[in-house]
Amino acid sequence: MSECDGREPDVAAGDDQTVSMVDVLYDEQQLQQDADAVLGACDDSVCTYLQVQLFTSAVAYYFFDGNID
Repeated sequence: MSECDGREPDVAAGDDQTVSMVDVLYDEQQLQQDADAVLGACDDSVCTYLQVQLFTSAVAYYFFDGNID
């Protein structure tokens, strides 16, 4: 845990730092929020490569008057 999140890590006397399940769940939630912010509405079950290729081709055709070469 970082100091900026306002929580103190669980430390047992004489032991190295221990991690509670709450800490693990909190970190998992933070990672999920970061992934959602980066990936947005991506869907891992649908391939969007063809959609991007069609869009790119249409944009290229529009800007280059059909001369893509």
